[in-house]
Amino acid sequence: MRLKPIVLSIDDDPVFRKIVNAVLTRLNITSHCVGTADEFYKKAETLKPDLYLIDINVEETNDGFAIIETLRKTLDPATPIIIVTGGGDPTLITQALEFGASDFIFKPLDRNLLISKLSQFINSQGLEDSKGTTVEFPAGVYQAKLELGCRISEIDEYGIRLVSKHLIPKETVIRLKSDILHQIHAETKDLLTNVTATWFDAENQYYGAYAEFTDDNTQFLEALRHWLVRKN
Repeated sequence: MRLKPIVLSIDDDPVFRKIVNAVLTRLNITSHCVGTADEFYKKAETLKPDLYLIDINVEETNDGFAIIETLRKTLDPATPIIIVTGGGDPTLITQALEFGASDFIFKPLDRNLLISKLSQFINSQGLEDSKGTTVEFPAGVYQAKLELGCRISEIDEYGIRLVSKHLIPKETVIRLKSDILHQIHAETKDLLTNVTATWFDAENQYYGAYAEFTDDNTQFLEALRHWLVRKN
């Protein structure tokens, strides 16, 4: 097991590379920052890093998307990837996540946010020391939930198409609550679904997601098929 995790970064801005290298070094992380895809691929093969930081807007033939695709298909299918972007274009972020990225962060670099993102994927004493004092609660003592507003745009016998202001990543399990579910099946007030696809509609500026029903919802699915027939 490594005493210090290794992070491999690619960014065509030499100033940003120096900043990243300085921050990671202070966090007791071995940092390797490169400016070209060729350098990146060579180091990815030899270093076997614990995490990648990839500028999605690398200005060369092998852009950030191509680098992510090469990693996932050829060099490294599993190691976490955090993309770095200088703009807030949600289309780029969604595409990068679809290509296999794990998370994202914006420029200019927010040190505390970077620490938070890194802590999700790698272990380092420097990261632990930088996070400050935390208190862990026993499991099951305190409950919390996150509610996101969304709109149902379509429904079929396999799942529901959702529209939201928020990105809902693929493979997210969500408990969906809607009056339409109760209309379809009187005993159904909420439903567990699994997000199998997500996208961004640039023209209308919203995120879309398709959430499939689980096999456990047999009574609801039977009622849904009858409801769909009546609607058609």
